[in-house]
Amino acid sequence: MKTLSKFLSLFLFVLFLQQNIHAAVVDTVNTYSASMKKTIKAVVITPDNYASAQALPVVYSLS
Repeated sequence: MKTLSKFLSLFLFVLFLQQNIHAAVVDTVNTYSASMKKTIKAVVITPDNYASAQALPVVYSLS
């Protein structure tokens, strides 16, 4: 059930992105968390107009 929930969340997130972002840059970054004492991998998706945009909405997906 937990896997289905994660899959559904990811599917809805991707669906949302397809509706609002037509071109994007996808990058993966590694960040060390001192509180969890491990490195966390995160996917960062930015639109092509990121450098010239003044304000953009932010979506965080915790899994």
